[in-house]
Amino acid sequence: MIRLRLVLKDKTKSDQKAVKNIDGVKGTFVNSGQFQIIIGQGSVNSVLNG
Repeated sequence: MIRLRLVLKDKTKSDQKAVKNIDGVKGTFVNSGQFQIIIGQGSVNSVLNG
């Protein structure tokens, strides 16, 4: 698995529920000011390889 970490200027514009519904996304959470998206094992290769 891989985590995509984003620092957002305006957190109100993020939609965690919509991101969770994207194929391959295993979960989302906010930690230390970072919006983190967890991408599943099989999806990582397709994301990295285009």
